[in-house]
Formats: sequence, structure tokens, C-alpha cells
Amino acid sequence: MKRHIPVQIEWHPDPAQAVPVYRQILEWMYGKMESGEWPAGTRLPSQREMARHFQVNRSTLNQALKPLLEAGVLQGRGSQGRS
Repeated sequence: MKRHIPVQIEWHPDPAQAVPVYRQILEWMYGKMESGEWPAGTRLPSQREMARHFQVNRSTLNQALKPLLEAGVLQGRGSQGRS
């Protein structure tokens, strides 16, 4: 089975901004998808990895991901397991 490597994320939200961190993450991710940099099928890191990278709680990350999941522009695959 072919395994796809998740994209590397180099950006970080800025907690000093007036815009809430979850909103910064949401807008940044949507921009990547809208621009075509992350085409359909792009594999993202796990939620745990993204939360660690962005230095946020997983509930904050989930708040950012929820609108993308509800709009159908992002799909969750659940636990993929480890080999």
C-alpha cells in the first residue's frame, strides 16, 4: 500500500493579533486550498501533529477545522493506525 507523506507546514499563528488563533488557522488553511497549493487529496498531518506545530490545544485546532469539514473542503479519515 502506497503511503503519502503529509505536507510540511512552515507557518505559525500569531497570538498577539486581534484575530483569534483558531480563525488565523482556518483562514490560512482555506487560503492554501483556494490557491491550489493544497489540491484535492492533499494529505495533512494528524490533528495532534498540527496542534503541536501551531502550539494550540486540540480543541482550538478542531474549532478551526470544523467549518472546513462542514463545507466539505476537508475530509477526516479517522485513525489510520500505525505499522
